[in-house]
Parts: sequence; structure tokens; C-alpha cells
Amino acid sequence: MASIGALSAEPLALDIVHATAGIDQQTSKPIVNIALTEASMRAFAQFTSGRVGSKMVLRVNGQVLSTAVLREALRADSFQISGNFSVDETNAMAGRLSAPGGTVEVEFVSN
Repeated sequence: MASIGALSAEPLALDIVHATAGIDQQTSKPIVNIALTEASMRAFAQFTSGRVGSKMVLRVNGQVLSTAVLREALRADSFQISGNFSVDETNAMAGRLSAPGGTVEVEFVSN
């Protein structure tokens, strides 16, 4: 895997209520829907505030699950991961995010 770059913020741990694979209604592409606890939702909204366009890494148990660019401010109790994923990939991602006892973190990185 290529180097992502220097870290630009401390990681934020997230408490996931559930993660499910689905299909985006607008693009018909596979996505992962992630629902957060209320406390994580507030922390995530603050963490992402003012960072639209920044690169963000999502890790589970220290391993990178996804690297994405933040497309909009996150102020809801759920968000989606989209990209060029297959249905199998989104099912695997949702499974890893929903696994009991897992540590899920997000972090912004330099481009």
C-alpha cells in the first residue's frame, strides 16, 4: 500500500451502532451505511467541521479499511462510505465495522 502521508490530527475513536452494506439510490453503486451512537455523532461532527475536501482514513483495529475525501460536513447520526467497491467488498467492510469488540478510528491525513 502506498504511503498516505503525514498525520495532521489525532485519531478519533467511534462507537458504531451498526454498519450495513447497501446500494446508493442515486448512483446504484454499492455503499456502506454506518450508524453512530449519539456521543460519537457529536464528536464526529465536531471532528469533521471545516474539513470538507480533506482526506480521511477509517481504521478498524489499527488496519486501514478505507481512505476517502470528506465530501460534506457530517452532522447526522449516520454516514456512508462510497467508491468503486464491489458488493462483496461492502459486505466485508460492514462486517468488520460491526464486529463486537473492534476499535474503529478516523483520522485526517495530509494529501
